[in-house]
Amino acid sequence: MKNIQIKLKDSEKVVETFDLVDGELLILDAQRGVNYELLNTLSGLAPQNIITKRIDQDLLIILDEGEGGGSPDEIVPDVVIKGYYGEMQGEAGNTDATGVLVGLHQNGKYYAYIPESSDPTNAVSVLEDNMAEPQAIGGQEIENGTFTFSPWYVLFGATALYILTADDDSSGATAEPNPMDYSIGGDDIVISDNKATITESGKLDLSSENIQTKLHGADILDLTQNNVSVKDLIIDNAIIDKLVGKDEGLVINADDNDIVKVKGGVFLGDVEMEGITYHQYDLNGDKIEDLLISGITPEII
Repeated sequence: MKNIQIKLKDSEKVVETFDLVDGELLILDAQRGVNYELLNTLSGLAPQNIITKRIDQDLLIILDEGEGGGSPDEIVPDVVIKGYYGEMQGEAGNTDATGVLVGLHQNGKYYAYIPESSDPTNAVSVLEDNMAEPQAIGGQEIENGTFTFSPWYVLFGATALYILTADDDSSGATAEPNPMDYSIGGDDIVISDNKATITESGKLDLSSENIQTKLHGADILDLTQNNVSVKDLIIDNAIIDKLVGKDEGLVINADDNDIVKVKGGVFLGDVEMEGITYHQYDLNGDKIEDLLISGITPEII
């Protein structure tokens, strides 16, 4: 569970990101006008199954080591969204839930979590107090997982739609490949002056000779362009030496959807350049920054 994130998305972008710490309860305050995305940072996808439980006006999200393979009788939550149910519900069928639980399926599309039972009275938004129900990715696609409140898929959609399995897509045909499984190649990298941008989402292997040849001499890697996401980007001192040479530094601009890991990096503090805050890392032990990253905090491995 330490690889699980909760992302709060408004109608346009990620507004906040929270990391689950293994063995600790994550408590969030509900916000109106956001969806709550669940993300496994290792797979780049949503946990397929979860259990949700309502206690008063709070929503409890329950995971286990199998990411939701438990039962509704399991009562130890991993996440609590305080005030998720807002004010007390009004007339029958109404809901004051503050947002939708969503996730990225293997087919590259976002969906809401809907009841495994397909019973709309078991939907997250209308759970009765002290009621727990298994939920799974399914229902209608939600573009980019961003907020557009629609009771159709929050409450009523479960009656007409089915749960998506790892091998399904929204039409019941063979699942489309997960775009994040694509291996980014040299043809997917554009160099302009000393800056490199990526044109496709997927895995970026900086240890690849082909990638190093294409990136050689570019001291800025900008992952914020072209609406792409990159995962499994691993950096160490040897890679930086190959890309920009000894005694030089590499700059990476990233955003919340990118997964960057640094081998043996030592954090040196933050620095601001042209209005952007960068995290500085020493990778060779000389206490001089070799790597500057903006937009995210990389995992140190």
